[in-house]
Amino acid sequence: MNLVQRTTAFWQWFQKNETKLAGFIDAPSSYDGEEIVAAVSEGVSILSENLKFNIGGDHEFTFAISGNRFLFWVLPYVVAAMPEQYRDKWHFFAGMSGARGHNFGIDMNGIRVDAESVLVSLVPDEKEQHASIHFYNPDICSLPENEAYNFFFTFLDILVGETLSLLCINDVELALAPESDMFPLTQLEQRLKETICKNDKVPNPTERYGAYQRRTIENGRLTPRADIFIGTGSYLPLVRDYFEQEHAEFDNFADLGVTPVFLTYEYDIDGNADEKARKKALDDRYDIVDRLNAEVFGTFGSGKEIGVTLGGAMGQSRAYIDLLLFDRERFIERARAVLASYPYYFTITEFRYDAQPETLATQ
Repeated sequence: MNLVQRTTAFWQWFQKNETKLAGFIDAPSSYDGEEIVAAVSEGVSILSENLKFNIGGDHEFTFAISGNRFLFWVLPYVVAAMPEQYRDKWHFFAGMSGARGHNFGIDMNGIRVDAESVLVSLVPDEKEQHASIHFYNPDICSLPENEAYNFFFTFLDILVGETLSLLCINDVELALAPESDMFPLTQLEQRLKETICKNDKVPNPTERYGAYQRRTIENGRLTPRADIFIGTGSYLPLVRDYFEQEHAEFDNFADLGVTPVFLTYEYDIDGNADEKARKKALDDRYDIVDRLNAEVFGTFGSGKEIGVTLGGAMGQSRAYIDLLLFDRERFIERARAVLASYPYYFTITEFRYDAQPETLATQ
């Protein structure tokens, strides 16, 4: 099943078992812990056997990211698709939430440290989309370096939450002494929201782009995507895997019924394209992306979308648009009507190095 079908099946399971699930939270002492885990796992496995979760609190159901950043591009759809009748009672989250500034201690590696005694500095990048962190605590700094980092990252995941930690923090470095701009770690979540998250809004991973360059030749000819001279993407590990002839990231998405693909069209068939032709091809790429988002995919995180755009690239003779498809068949059906407006031969290729292109639309 694709992601749309799995999500529909998951919420049907949830509706059938909602009373039992609420009972697990309202009267946890009445149930064995293994019974609760087994019962909830039955439903979550509809989405993926590898997806982790937490349930508790005020009817809170959290899909744990557990370091798997690709889930941020998928789980918002699942969460947003929750039936309207449960929205006032249940609270579903795509990633563990932060501690909202509460202090707590951790016993680890033979020492105990309180969160408020750990000092950190926060340095946003130029676009204020990511930040670098320095941290200091005399007890943590006395540990071997790998243990010190493990200690801090344990704090970070609990205090800041998975969304801010994985999407907003680029680099973490151990400081050997307190720095003048440091503040208690318990304030980091709020400061990230004030500087990185505009209007306290959770970051949209599809809007955070990185750039890359690639142009290689094998056996005297350009390989697929190797003619790219500049590209941008919101999930570059997928691009990296492709060029390294790996498929771990592709498999991660496929495990949830999502198909990573790239849409391609050739704009320089005879090798004589000038700057005007390249600009036209680039303008068309931007226009195609806008129309795919508006007319084919739907709004990211709405619970109604059938996929998302990841970015795109320009090559010496081709243009590329990278996509995640939650429902491949419905995408192809809708996209053909949009692409028919452009004077190109379009192919669609799975994001695997050995995948063969398929014709999608022709002019």
